[in-house]
Amino acid sequence: MKKCFIYNDEKSSKFWWIDYEGDSLAVNYGICRQQQLPTNQIIDKVHFVYAGCGVNALSGLQNIANAIYYRNLVGLINVAHQAVLRLSSTSNAINP
Repeated sequence: MKKCFIYNDEKSSKFWWIDYEGDSLAVNYGICRQQQLPTNQIIDKVHFVYAGCGVNALSGLQNIANAIYYRNLVGLINVAHQAVLRLSSTSNAINP
């Protein structure tokens, strides 16, 4: 399963891709440009959900994301301003 987390503030925009299956874990990270970030996007059956800095509306999604087994190894999920939920099918999703 893949999860992506993005941290945005006035000075930076960073991302972390977390790909895990069973006991295997891979983390990719980097910097992205603010103007290239979509507000809502579906790629490879992964739904990106964005929220601004300081927004409490993300807490329900963060609770789901924080429930994954690897949260202690990654340690960045608690401060992420983006949560990603895997979709069972892209046909159920609405593209903006």
